Amino acid sequence: MSSNKIKKAVENLKATYNTNNPFVICEHLGITVRERNFNETRKAYFVSIYGQPSITINSNYIEKSKNILCAHELGHIILGHTGVNNFESENQEAEREANLFALYMLFDEDDFEIWKYDELSNKIYIR
Repeated sequence: MSSNKIKKAVENLKATYNTNNPFVICEHLGITVRERNFNETRKAYFVSIYGQPSITINSNYIEKSKNILCAHELGHIILGHTGVNNFESENQEAEREANLFALYMLFDEDDFEIWKYDELSNKIYIR
């Protein structure tokens, strides 16, 4: 999916719910968000059971990290990703899209220009 489509999806969510807080958006969408004490290797994941998505986040992270993890997993759900995706996954495109979704969700590129997405290289650069 192109970065422009991801950006528009995020902009629509932020405008509809008047927030960039992924936890609040999940609540509005009926997506359950849980915390669980995982070992250090698992950060977060989402599952969909009988069409009802839920997100589980490692409770060992600080709140800022939990926001990023929630936004990333919400990205997987909104962008229609299925299956298991993680950094060892063969589906690096889904991970890149979810990362980009989280960046657009949590940062306003007009007011806070610390990152740039390069469509040609599929890379996100922090300035």
